[in-house]
Amino acid sequence: MKACVSLIVAMLCGLAWAGNLESCASRCNEKFNRDAACQCDRQCPQHDDCCEDYGHLCTAEEDPPEPKAFLDPEDEIPVSHLYAAPNSCQGRCREAYDKHHPCHCNDRCLEFGNCCEDFYSLCGDHEGFSHRSDAVTKEDLQSISETIYRVDTNKAHKEDIILNSQNRVSPSETGNQVDRCPEPLFTYVNEQLFTKPTYAAFINLLNNYQRATGHGEHFGAQELEEQALFLREVMKTAVMKELYGFLHHQSE
Repeated sequence: MKACVSLIVAMLCGLAWAGNLESCASRCNEKFNRDAACQCDRQCPQHDDCCEDYGHLCTAEEDPPEPKAFLDPEDEIPVSHLYAAPNSCQGRCREAYDKHHPCHCNDRCLEFGNCCEDFYSLCGDHEGFSHRSDAVTKEDLQSISETIYRVDTNKAHKEDIILNSQNRVSPSETGNQVDRCPEPLFTYVNEQLFTKPTYAAFINLLNNYQRATGHGEHFGAQELEEQALFLREVMKTAVMKELYGFLHHQSE
């Protein structure tokens, strides 16, 4: 009889454990669990393997706390804010929340009812920019983007690099430590690219830095000259000349 009771208890515990692995209850933001039927980690939306209650149980925990709507009189206002216009959105559209300001100009000020009076007139239609006659327009950005792409004679063409993509690994296979793509990634690379001045100067920089983070880096005279040479070669290109001309014109 005791053996039967123990067996029943073990079965019930097993069912409860299996049920837990089909829900995000007490599992939000845990590491990937290959034994679980579904996942509750931060990458599960990307891999499309979240449990059904992930959105209800886990995403609510990630919502930022509601910002305070009013100035705390006990807080000392930094000197830099004494020269700003805290009651206006001039130059402040979509800025980060700052508790030292009596009114705000961010995307959530409408929700909390603490927008500055000129929020609509300055920030309503410009996605972060105040109304200015000399502001850079979307048309300006599209035009300069197309121009620098057109004048870029250094870029590699489709026939210069051929990739061997091999197999596509599903999310469920990423943890099994099996190399599904054992062949080299590059089938062909036109090595003439490496003789171009910007490519050659960049390649010379690759051994100047520590691969591991947390280590100090010290540059000798040769390494500093290699950095300067790379910048000089980049600034000689038609791309940087066009971009510099555009930025210089906007600053006038």
